[in-house]
Amino acid sequence: MKTILKIAVLAVLVFGGSRRCSAAQVDHSVSTGQMAQELGVKISWKAYNTNEIGVELEFSPHGKLARFNQCNLEVVSDGRELMGATLLPVQQTSDKVVLAFVAGRDFVQKSSLTLIVNEYTCGYVFAMKHFVEVPPTFTFIGVPRAMSTNTFQDIDGLKRGLTVDVLRVTAGSFSGKQVEFPVRADWPSPPKAGIKCSITAGYGQHGHVMILEYHEIK
Repeated sequence: MKTILKIAVLAVLVFGGSRRCSAAQVDHSVSTGQMAQELGVKISWKAYNTNEIGVELEFSPHGKLARFNQCNLEVVSDGRELMGATLLPVQQTSDKVVLAFVAGRDFVQKSSLTLIVNEYTCGYVFAMKHFVEVPPTFTFIGVPRAMSTNTFQDIDGLKRGLTVDVLRVTAGSFSGKQVEFPVRADWPSPPKAGIKCSITAGYGQHGHVMILEYHEIK
């Protein structure tokens, strides 16, 4: 079974635990940044590794959230709940509460966080699809200067680093031994066609070839 979420330093998840919800609970959907700001909620995210996105929700337990009790995390696809858990704060003081989780890039926008307040009678639902923009995975196609083919042939050679002419950078996946690299939050923008890059590649999860580093040659 494909892993949807994983326990990381950022998050403490109680799987299979009780997610207390009152039958009379009224949920309010928070779908815009302005609505979140009015509640004093800030949501941030960061890409991890190749296929994971870390999400952090921070708020001040005052105003409408003064009686915060717990946070429920759900992953729903096509109307079917894939996973549900109680998400414990990674930080909690009288002025700040921080909640965090790490999800696969295919599932993060299917996730939602519900802040339960007022003795479990009211909940504020934050669907991640409104707040998290999953960075695309690009396929980076180039020609090693020592070769004349349109794809990387010497995959193992990429581990040692090669200088390549960039032919095309496009979204999506390709069959064969073309090179795929993830766009990470701390990386520069993808290279443009027509430039030269020095690249180092290796094998990522599930044996997929991916670019580990690239440097544009001025």
